Amino acid sequence: MESGKADRFFRALSVVMSTIVLLFAIGCLIYLFASGQFSLEYTIKAGMEKGERYSCSRIIEDGRGLGFVQYNCSRPHISIECTGEYYVFAYREDGKWQLNESSKRIMY
Repeated sequence: MESGKADRFFRALSVVMSTIVLLFAIGCLIYLFASGQFSLEYTIKAGMEKGERYSCSRIIEDGRGLGFVQYNCSRPHISIECTGEYYVFAYREDGKWQLNESSKRIMY
């Protein structure tokens, strides 16, 4: 009789915990889309040329972002090798990200 109560308790606990985790995951996705992080990444990728590889991007201020791109990339075997990296700034205007091409600076 006691094991039946314990089973129901753990089943209810499992449902509650699963619901909390699901709501947290949905909240994180909504935040990422609302912050514009995904669209910043796609804007930087759209500005890349052949032989370049997207590294990462971050929103640094409201309406201002920074992206890192590796250049002179080749694929000799399984891994991708690049000889340098640069950063570029982007700004958000009317809800859309725009690259500031003149802000490109080579790091190495």
